[in-house]
Amino acid sequence: MYSQHPLVGLQPSVALERFAEILRIPRRSKDEGGMIAFLVSWARRRGLVVTTDQWNNVVIHVPAMIGCEGQPAVCLQAHTDMVVGDISEEEYKKPIDVEVVNGWVQTKDRYRTLGADNAAGIILMLDVVDTANEYGPLYLLFTSDEEDDLTGVENFDPANHHMETCDLLINLDTPLDRTIGNACAGFKYVLATKQFARESEPAGPCHRIAISGLAGGHNGDNVGEGRGNALRILGSLLEGLLNEAQIVDFGGGSAGNAIPASAFALVKTQSLRWLDAIRDRFAQLVANVFIPKGEDGNPVSFPQLLITEEISELGCFTKESTKQAVDILDALDGVYETDVVTRVPLFSTTQALVKRNTDDIYDIKHIVRSAFDQRRDNLVADVKGMYTSYGCVVRDGHVENQWSQDEGSPLVETAMQAFANTGKPAKKRPFHCFMETGTLGQRYFTQAVSFGVLVENEHARSERMFLPSLVTARLALIELLRLLANS
Repeated sequence: MYSQHPLVGLQPSVALERFAEILRIPRRSKDEGGMIAFLVSWARRRGLVVTTDQWNNVVIHVPAMIGCEGQPAVCLQAHTDMVVGDISEEEYKKPIDVEVVNGWVQTKDRYRTLGADNAAGIILMLDVVDTANEYGPLYLLFTSDEEDDLTGVENFDPANHHMETCDLLINLDTPLDRTIGNACAGFKYVLATKQFARESEPAGPCHRIAISGLAGGHNGDNVGEGRGNALRILGSLLEGLLNEAQIVDFGGGSAGNAIPASAFALVKTQSLRWLDAIRDRFAQLVANVFIPKGEDGNPVSFPQLLITEEISELGCFTKESTKQAVDILDALDGVYETDVVTRVPLFSTTQALVKRNTDDIYDIKHIVRSAFDQRRDNLVADVKGMYTSYGCVVRDGHVENQWSQDEGSPLVETAMQAFANTGKPAKKRPFHCFMETGTLGQRYFTQAVSFGVLVENEHARSERMFLPSLVTARLALIELLRLLANS
């Protein structure tokens, strides 16, 4: 690692050395090749067996420490991909520059996502092998595509990695400090496709209405926090233009499980009277949205509206298609019920992504989350019916059921004991986001537990990781493995 790197000299040093290396690797969903090569190289340099599969899952086989050989095997698990956000391909290929401010690791100038979700889990797993001295047989499982379609975990088969006898799973993707996830919501993607009718003549001179700078974040962990959905805000702006403008193009969002922080529409209009009105309307719509702030109290990002001129070779949407597009942007969105005790959302829905794939055809990705599978399915039916009424072709996307660990699970209680033994007691709580513990715990492992490192504003430019929490999680993981090796 370069001596001038801002993570040099900080603790835990071995874990942060790995983090600095990972920050140099592009790893958005379905582009994890560089990350896989890094893990394979890391394992082979240590003489460890490593297996991969066609779904880009990686398993590193770690033999037990001397004296712990007879103990049950444990699987540690994290995912290799990250949400990149709305950046150029050139920027995506560059290493992520970071800084440390009052114990928080964040991207320098907060210009892009950090990827601590789930690099924090990866570096904990690698650190254990390099620094811990008491553990039984370990399988380090790194799944792919968790932030998009979960193709890695969905197609994972323990038999392909010779780990059929492993019954204990420790997932390291919980984004809160000293918190053990004992349940998670299920979710289902609704995928809609819409072909919009266009006029035959090119639109020519147009105005681009671009919204940016919203807080974004995880549409499971951060939904209901008033962060604003850029697609919904765009729809509200365009609704006031229906009598004066036609849409030429539109879109927004960056990932299926992120809150859209940016969106745009290209419009053709014969009048400029709407310019001042649309700016006033935007100010009203974003007046109360959540704005993340740094340690100095200044905003990390803030909502912006930019209107520019450009020439388009695309034809304008017809008046009917323009209205349909605005209707689509007014999709069901938000939290529908919250647990009165934990304040965790019980079910929610988010229009996450709208993208043009040809001149006329647009893809829409909408997610529904719920702690109750039947209520999720009922809301999915409402969302599908809404898109169908707007002339979309609708199909089911990926689905995962909710998961909860059995009350009194020995593994959960041992994890609680591990935190207590380090002097940092933990609490248990459910999560509205889906954790891979759900799929793996239901299919392959008799006991599962999840914890991790405090990461704020996942999937957003304001994402940051708290180093004291990394220290705590590391010590708790080492202690948990020690307790299991002596059980």
